[in-house]
Amino acid sequence: MLLSGNDNQFENNIIFCDTSPLITDIWSDTLIGYTTNEVKEIVVSTKDNYKLYLFLDCNIKWVEDEVRFLPVENDRLIFQEKLLKRCQELGIQYHFLQGDYESRENNAKNIIIQQEWFLKK
Repeated sequence: MLLSGNDNQFENNIIFCDTSPLITDIWSDTLIGYTTNEVKEIVVSTKDNYKLYLFLDCNIKWVEDEVRFLPVENDRLIFQEKLLKRCQELGIQYHFLQGDYESRENNAKNIIIQQEWFLKK
């Protein structure tokens, strides 16, 4: 998602990360059956480095490519449940975006522009 252009409300410097130690934790558990203590410690020590967590519902049509895993919808749901449960355990507040692609993008933009840190220029 690109937040820039002619609209001044999107001129702040923002970086979007599609992975983090938290995601590594869940993938590790999913792919090899456990997460090392080192990864768990990194998750805890870095969770506050991210100002906003936006998660997309996994209920979209599967499109296979060389970097995607979990083509079975139930497996994606289990992964999603693990992720959201881990957030709750860690006290991470997040926004869960659903709907079609356009709705998700619009909701994400609206959430971002309402953030106190975003409003400060």
